[in-house]
Amino acid sequence: MDQFAEAFAEGIVTPDPGMPQFELTPAGNLDLIAYLKSIQASKAR
Repeated sequence: MDQFAEAFAEGIVTPDPGMPQFELTPAGNLDLIAYLKSIQASKAR
């Protein structure tokens, strides 16, 4: 999960011009990681 956090903090860039590029705020990055961890934990149950 830490690798995703770093990637999200830097912004996601794709080589495909049809795909959107986005960058999260630091708070948005933390929210996204918390969400991903929560759905990961719920699948583990």
